[in-house]
Amino acid sequence: MIGYHVTTTKKLERYKRTGGILPPVRFWPNDFTAKKWARKTLRDVILRIECIDSESQPIGLQRNIKPSILEIPLHVGTTIVIYTDGLAQAGEVVGESLDICTTLLGLLDEQSPTAQYIADMMLNQAIRLDQGRPNDDMSIVVLRVLAMTTDHIRRMTVRFPVD
Repeated sequence: MIGYHVTTTKKLERYKRTGGILPPVRFWPNDFTAKKWARKTLRDVILRIECIDSESQPIGLQRNIKPSILEIPLHVGTTIVIYTDGLAQAGEVVGESLDICTTLLGLLDEQSPTAQYIADMMLNQAIRLDQGRPNDDMSIVVLRVLAMTTDHIRRMTVRFPVD
């Protein structure tokens, strides 16, 4: 799924500093409508936002499985979400489905959400669709590339429950 966001150079600089697009956000389904809106509103920057769906084999079922590898250049504002089939198939047993790309675009509409917030909201939505009783394990990894903080310290947060 690809969408386009139209903005100004000044707002683009703010997006780069904060790592997020500030609301209100409009997404256009193709570059033609985005360009039309840009001309109408005198905006000069069109951002391409892409949800990439990459098929992969389940790990642990067979030997010598080749992973699906996708290289993406990291820039300020890049958000990468990797998840297991438990999240993708949430709600299917009760006839519901989780539109992951639309949900992510909605979350990114919010004012600079953290990677933790995105992961928590996606998991909460999936569990809600499974009526509070997930039918499969769910894992999600969210990476957000933000502008450098003033103290020049790189930080990473990882939580792993052990029972």
